[in-house]
Amino acid sequence: MSIIIFSIGIVIILTVATDLLLTTIQSSGAGFISGPISAGLWKLLKNLAGHRPQSTLLSYSGFIIVFTLLLFWVGAMWGGYFLLYMADAGSVVHSQTKLPADIWEKVYFSGFAISTLGIGDFIPGNNLYRVITALNALNGLILITMAITYLLPVLSAVNFRRQLAGFIADMGESPVSILKNSWDGKHFKYLEPFLEDLHPMLLEHTQKHLAYPVIHYFHHRHLSYSAPVSVVRLDEALSIARNIFPTEALSNPMMVNSVQLALSDYFSTLNKSFIHPANQPPDFAYHEDLIRDFSDVKFTMRRDFDKELYGRRKISMSLVKSDCWKWNNVLGKSV
Repeated sequence: MSIIIFSIGIVIILTVATDLLLTTIQSSGAGFISGPISAGLWKLLKNLAGHRPQSTLLSYSGFIIVFTLLLFWVGAMWGGYFLLYMADAGSVVHSQTKLPADIWEKVYFSGFAISTLGIGDFIPGNNLYRVITALNALNGLILITMAITYLLPVLSAVNFRRQLAGFIADMGESPVSILKNSWDGKHFKYLEPFLEDLHPMLLEHTQKHLAYPVIHYFHHRHLSYSAPVSVVRLDEALSIARNIFPTEALSNPMMVNSVQLALSDYFSTLNKSFIHPANQPPDFAYHEDLIRDFSDVKFTMRRDFDKELYGRRKISMSLVKSDCWKWNNVLGKSV
């Protein structure tokens, strides 16, 4: 028996099993292998798509990445057990002739074992490899089960993300239009009911993002269902309402503050794992629209406005750009 080949196989199996557990069970990020694979594929797909947000390829990026992860887990586990069988010439034998299996027959046998199938044409050659084959089948069963139980909540989280984006998009096509649509002449009367529904949705979305970071790579080609654009658009609208409009314009400032705190948690989650703040925040280009749509309002500017939002808006700009959209899309402009 080759101890080196056997040891390499053991290391591969344990590494894949650890990465699988970290990705599918823990609630604070992807595995140490699946995470870089996902990020690398996302970067590659964006480059292949020319960073065009309407690209068909980019719209399938999440599914491509998840499918690649499943192939990696199965393929690497298969390869690990294949090395275990390769370590001993008599590890696998033909069930009728008892002749040792060749390389391709061991590939075939290890694959059948990990899929928990088998037609009995090859069998383990000794007691050690009977135990290894049993472990191979057990690992395969666990792998397939965990992969399925991982995929279903990921798809659910992606649908929830799309629902959240659509909900915010219905409020308005730009930060200023969100405020205009909720304005009754003196107060943002129609804003608070939306925020009451949005607050738990934002908290849930952040938790789903922590549990299944791969949802960050699911891109929607239609602007109305782009979560990054919609979330940033809402944050901009609330920042304007809190910092520029008179205090009495907000009948429930605590709710507005709670929603922005939930948004802060979401931005913080992304900032730690997926994006880096832009070098400069976007221009605060709302003055003309505010004067046009709220001609009867006396605007004020909080003294610490720029300082408070400087870092936050750099993250917002980076988030929008990371999903291949432009800041003008946040402002409701097509270019």
